[in-house]
Amino acid sequence: MPRRILKAIVVLGACAWLVPAPQAAAQALDLDKLFADAEVAFKSQDFGAAAAKLEALLKEAQAGDPNAPVFEMVRYNLGRAYLNGEQEEKAIKAFQECLAAFPKGAYTSRCRLDLGRAYMVTNKDEEAVRELTTAALDPRLRTESAFILAKVYTNMGKKPDALKVLSGLLKVDVRTPDQTSSAVEAAALLGELGEPEMLGAYLARLNGEIGVRKAFAWVTSQYIVKAEELGKLNSKDDDAAKARKHASA
Repeated sequence: MPRRILKAIVVLGACAWLVPAPQAAAQALDLDKLFADAEVAFKSQDFGAAAAKLEALLKEAQAGDPNAPVFEMVRYNLGRAYLNGEQEEKAIKAFQECLAAFPKGAYTSRCRLDLGRAYMVTNKDEEAVRELTTAALDPRLRTESAFILAKVYTNMGKKPDALKVLSGLLKVDVRTPDQTSSAVEAAALLGELGEPEMLGAYLARLNGEIGVRKAFAWVTSQYIVKAEELGKLNSKDDDAAKARKHASA
């Protein structure tokens, strides 16, 4: 297969690499073009076109082995294309098929995370909890999974469960851009749930993390204003003073 097939499909900042597999030269060229076209569509956020190219790629693969490990990434990104294109039911089907074909693959945990995300959007709360709880067992996805799981519990009116999940984040390191984004959203959710003490502890825990401090400054300042308006914080309180210190650090 041509070496250029080793290009990356970029989805929300994550790169997934396609490893070449033995195929006939003509078919290799067709698959390479479909792959390249899908990459271009993802980068331009034309998720409908990306999904169409990936569907065609899987159809072409029927002549060989569509369940070869190389196609796990294709199936996973097909689900992401549908999810980003707000076609959640198709995304759910794609993720389910990916998990069925590759129950212990390289993308299994992330597939469960995004399947849980799709379930949340479609108000399938119990299914979302199941998938997100499993995804959270993967240390690489713990922050992302925990935030979405806490959001699902909040939507279900289960605040104690949401807080229990969020409290677990106090022990989780934040290193990647996706983890940072989820950590910021988790802090905002703590503010919405009216938990200034837990929010303060979370901010203190992450204060030394590289790249996190500036991201939290805006969230913290907005929460302080909201909390004071609701009477949950007084400008002279220790909690308010600590929060302001973190926001201005």
